[in-house]
Formats: sequence, C-alpha cells, structure tokens
Amino acid sequence: MKGIELKEIRKKLGITQKELAKMLNVNARTIQKWENGEVEIRKNNAFMIRERIKGAFDGGVNINTNHQAGDNIVGGRESELLDLIRKKDEQIAEKDKQIETLLEIIKNK
Repeated sequence: MKGIELKEIRKKLGITQKELAKMLNVNARTIQKWENGEVEIRKNNAFMIRERIKGAFDGGVNINTNHQAGDNIVGGRESELLDLIRKKDEQIAEKDKQIETLLEIIKNK
C-alpha cells in the first residue's frame, strides 16, 4: 500500500489524519508522513490498515467520530472501498509470489 492510496481511502471514508491515526493507534504525524511519501508504509502496517478498515465495515463500526452511531460514513461506497482493498491485497500477493520465485532462482544458482 502506498501513501497516496491511504490518503485516497481516508478521504473516501471522510476522516481526518488525526482520526485515522487514532483508529490505527499511531501518531497523526505518522499518517502525514505515509501520505506524503516521506516514509514508506511497512508491510505489517499496511496489513493492519487493511484489517482495521475492513473490520470497521464488517462489524458495522462507525470509524468517523464526527458522525452519530448508525450514520453511513462513506455514502454507500463501502463495496467500492472493499474492492479497492481486495485489489491491493491481490497485487501484494502477486508481488510476494514474484519475490519468492526470484529467491528460488537465486538459491538454485
């Protein structure tokens, strides 16, 4: 997951960097650095981000603190966001397979 993708998802969710930071249990400056490309999002953090966002939709949790419980936080775009997350998961899985293949080739030389 790239910072620009995180920013896009966050904006679609209608939440601030501070709110996302609270949701992910990180500093707001960390979110800012990720989104601006100052720091790369580590694989474990990307996984955590996807899981927290998916969990918010799966569990019906309202992650936007500016809304009342039960509000639709993304204006009916939950499936669009989940599709985006699934697509990124698939891309990461494909990259992981490519890396494993390359490592096997190197190992066998």
